[in-house]
Amino acid sequence: MRGLLLKDLINLKTYGRSVILIVTVFTAFAFFSDDSSFTTTFISILFAIMAITSMSYDELAKWNIYALSMPISRKELVLGKYLLAFILVCLGVAISLIIAVIPVFMGNEADLLMLMLTVLTSGSVALIMLTILLPLVYKFGIEKSRIILFIVLFIPSILLAILAQTGLIMPNKATDILIITLLQILPIVALVLFVASYFISVAIFNNKEI
Repeated sequence: MRGLLLKDLINLKTYGRSVILIVTVFTAFAFFSDDSSFTTTFISILFAIMAITSMSYDELAKWNIYALSMPISRKELVLGKYLLAFILVCLGVAISLIIAVIPVFMGNEADLLMLMLTVLTSGSVALIMLTILLPLVYKFGIEKSRIILFIVLFIPSILLAILAQTGLIMPNKATDILIITLLQILPIVALVLFVASYFISVAIFNNKEI
C-alpha cells in the first residue's frame, strides 16, 4: 500500500508545484480580504481534485492493466486511491486552517470557532465530492465522470442561488442555529459516506473488465 501511495505522490510531483503556486496566490488574497471562506473552500476542493488527477494519469498510462499483472488485488488498488484522496483532503484542510487562523493571531477580528467550522465544512464538501466522483470514475472513466459531477453539483447550486435571490430562503435565528448544527455533524456524515463510497467502488471495479 505504501508503494501505491508513493507512486501516486511521485506522479503528482509536477502538478503539486502548480498547486503550491496557486495556494500561495490565494493565501495572499485571503490576507487582504475580510472573508477567507472562499479561499479555504477553493483550497480544499483543489486538493481533492488532485486525487482525480492521479486517476487521470493512471488511465492515460494504462496503469491498472500493469498493476493487476502483479500481486496486487483490485481491492488494494481502490483502497490506495481512497487513502490518497483522504490524505489530500486532510492536507487541504490543514493548509486552509492555517490560512484562516493566522490573520486572527495578527489582530484581525474574527470568530475563530466559526472560521474552524468553515474550514471543516469545506473539507467535508470536498470529501462528499470525492464520494460521488470516485465511484463514477471507476464506472464511466474520467471524462464522463467530470461531466456528470458538474451537472450534479451545478444544478443544486443554481437552485439555491435562485431561492436566495427571490427571498424564499429567509435567514433567521432559528435557521442559523439549525444550519450551524448541521455543519457541525457534516464532517461525520461526509466520512461515513466516503467509507460507503469505497465499498461501492470496490464492487464496481471488481466487475469491470480491464
